[in-house]
Amino acid sequence: MNMKKNIFALLVAVLCLASCDDYNKENFGIDDDANLISNVANYETVYAGEYPEGGSFTTKHEVDSIVSEWLMDEFYAADEGSTASITVDFLSTPLEEDAKPAMLDTLVSSYDPETPGDPSLPGDYDAMGTESGAPGKYDNFDSNMDINHYLGVYLSQKHMYAKVGDIASVTFKYFSGGGATDQTRLYVLTESGWEYGSTAIVVKRYAKFTLMMSAETKQLEWKLQRLLGGSKVITMDTPEYKLLVDWTIANKPEGYLDTRYSPITSEYWFGSSSSYANINNNYYTWTKYYDPELLYVDLSDEEVQKIMDERLATGISTLILPAVVSEPNPDLSYVVVYKVYGGRGSGMYGMTFIYDTTTSSYVLTSAPVAQ
Repeated sequence: MNMKKNIFALLVAVLCLASCDDYNKENFGIDDDANLISNVANYETVYAGEYPEGGSFTTKHEVDSIVSEWLMDEFYAADEGSTASITVDFLSTPLEEDAKPAMLDTLVSSYDPETPGDPSLPGDYDAMGTESGAPGKYDNFDSNMDINHYLGVYLSQKHMYAKVGDIASVTFKYFSGGGATDQTRLYVLTESGWEYGSTAIVVKRYAKFTLMMSAETKQLEWKLQRLLGGSKVITMDTPEYKLLVDWTIANKPEGYLDTRYSPITSEYWFGSSSSYANINNNYYTWTKYYDPELLYVDLSDEEVQKIMDERLATGISTLILPAVVSEPNPDLSYVVVYKVYGGRGSGMYGMTFIYDTTTSSYVLTSAPVAQ
């Protein structure tokens, strides 16, 4: 008899629990299903699965089909709406495609009055040697010279912060048939240096996936949204730092400006200085002398640094990139390199952005990284 009573009581309890959900919805507007924990996340990692034969991807379809299956195993607990940014190795032949050089160079002559530059400085040809048989002898190349060797060294010295996959266009004087004419060659940066010609190289590309419900299978699947095609490096110089200074002069209280000199060339909303061509991240200077709105009171150095990084990222995305990029490419990552004084450490740093066509704006994808 006691056994039957216990079973009856258990059944009643189960029925009560089962009816609670409807009761809550009808009387209190509470949806118990809405309280379930959701695992919508944004993942960012390097692909660690198997590559096709050859050790790298060669098509967008390969990335979509192979990496999506790897993501299902890697992030099996993810919910619909999750995103993943995956770095993959991709075989690229950039000079066989519609090449858009990141760097456009024209060699400077030391004695050509029409060539811009400081006439007191040696020209690009002179820097390659002025002895007989060298480009600096007559400020041109000829058929007896190893042009690719000279220009490879030139590019390595001039573009020290370029990354593998970057393309450079170099225009130079070439002597033939009794006269010198302009010639242009394209070079791509490989792991072994700048190379001329249609060189196939493995570059890092960034695959953007979203976990969504498939209309065909009615199951969650990782879908490739974008495959970013390498990166373009933009190194800030005086004009870019001045953009930040001018914006602060026009939009922020005078207390953020270094008014000791005229005209004003330094400000402390971004920390930009057009006279020093750097970003001043000195914590003491910011908090002691340039805090007119008392925003940094009782903040730690780490908290101040976070503010510095966020402001600079905003300045780069809204002021600098729109000014220096005439035709935004949504398939590129833009690495903006700048010089820092103080803060987490003096030196060159870079932030990475992509162009979002839906909002027509640049979006930060990587926090400051030492170069």
